[in-house]
Amino acid sequence: PQEQYLIHNSNIPQKNILTLGSPRHDLYLKNSPKKSKKKTILFTFHPIMEVIGRGDTKMYLKLENFLQRLVEAKNNFSDLDLIVKLHPGPDLHHHYIRSFLKKLDPNITVIQSTPILDLINQCDALINVSEFYSPSTTILESIILKKPVIYVSLFEKELDYAFIKQKAVLHLSANDDLKN
Repeated sequence: PQEQYLIHNSNIPQKNILTLGSPRHDLYLKNSPKKSKKKTILFTFHPIMEVIGRGDTKMYLKLENFLQRLVEAKNNFSDLDLIVKLHPGPDLHHHYIRSFLKKLDPNITVIQSTPILDLINQCDALINVSEFYSPSTTILESIILKKPVIYVSLFEKELDYAFIKQKAVLHLSANDDLKN
């Protein structure tokens, strides 16, 4: 899609376009297997961004509702750990999210600065929640590392992403039954 855009919209000749891949992800092809018997779910999500008009009370309530249901579903399984990875960038609401999660379950691990490659290697599956029309790179990274991915949208109507159409991930709405 990027190449087609450059050719058709920017009038760049195809011979001038180099396809290089993503050097950032070269390490992902050299992953190490997990050795724990306990199952670990890594939960990632975009920060709620007021700058783009998505930081209203309704969005926080949707996220809170989803987190509450996720923790309740997790608590039905004694052999399941939940690690929440906050976005590495500075965000005014990280403290709020940490506090909210600790109220739900003080045993939940909340991490911000651990490298995502280490966390994906340690987990058995990834749950990524999007409140923003831009899927997280953790989806791609988890697919590269052959980890099952559950993609959850807080939107009523999701965009028709290729990874959803190709069933590369399990796509759920925020209101689906999380325990099952």
